[in-house]
Amino acid sequence: MLIQGGALSRGDLIDEAANYIKNLETKVKIAAEKKESLMQKKRSRSGCSSTSQAPKIEIHEMGSSLQIILTCGFDSNFILTEIIRILQEETIEVKSLHSSRNGNSMLQVLQAQVCIITDIFPLLCLVHKSINQTSSSILLR
Repeated sequence: MLIQGGALSRGDLIDEAANYIKNLETKVKIAAEKKESLMQKKRSRSGCSSTSQAPKIEIHEMGSSLQIILTCGFDSNFILTEIIRILQEETIEVKSLHSSRNGNSMLQVLQAQVCIITDIFPLLCLVHKSINQTSSSILLR
């Protein structure tokens, strides 16, 4: 609003500022809704949900063979990569890996062969230490 002299009155400036702030609030609300919508789509595509469980690992030692069963969300595949890396560092040969979908999580079964039979406990400690940051649980049998 321009007054004849070309300047806005104090009341008009306040009204303009209030309208500008309301407009910004509306834009922020729309952007937040759009962000949430996109995050929902991303979560549904990745199979991840806010209720996903902590990864679970079962390690079965059968003589010179190991069976590692990993149950985790679709977004936690880095754990499997880390387990395989540790096994390779310890010269344990991965014989097979089977993955399947189990509801909202992945079930991965890894079969490995210990080349040099040694105490497996240090290996288990390495696996636990490497994935401990994900608050997982490990079951040894």
